[in-house]
Amino acid sequence: MKKLLIFILVAVAATVASIIVLHPDQRSDLERFREAMNFAVFDQYTDSVYGHSFSYPSFFQKEEDPVPINGHTQFGYHAHNLNLVMECRVVATSGQEAKMGDFIDTGSVDFMDDYKYYSHHIYKGRHHLILTFYYPRKAESAMGRVIYRIKNWEPFPTKKLPLRQ
Repeated sequence: MKKLLIFILVAVAATVASIIVLHPDQRSDLERFREAMNFAVFDQYTDSVYGHSFSYPSFFQKEEDPVPINGHTQFGYHAHNLNLVMECRVVATSGQEAKMGDFIDTGSVDFMDDYKYYSHHIYKGRHHLILTFYYPRKAESAMGRVIYRIKNWEPFPTKKLPLRQ
């Protein structure tokens, strides 16, 4: 009986191994990426100078500027035939230029017809905060969770007070 159980376990393990080896995942990089985005974890970045924050997929890597600029941060993912970039910029404005409120801007990237961008602009005091995500048009269906976070971005989230009981 013990030998029969061992034989069955070995047979099952061999069958599973042969399925994995003989039938590798036939999906494209984009299809695998689209599925993986459903389970992506997001990290939070907080700017040490201006204090704003935003979330980005944890597999993105911080990209260093050759000439660092206060208020400019960029994260990117460059693998599996995808180039994705998320950047946040702070631009000083004069009091006359500054508008209160925010707006969303989206469109094609100049000189790169196959790339799009999605930006959230927020005017706060004498600063214009801009969170932008650049992505290939072909991958748009996989970017829903990232775009949702940019659309609902609050650079200075308010702390909620606990409810009294």
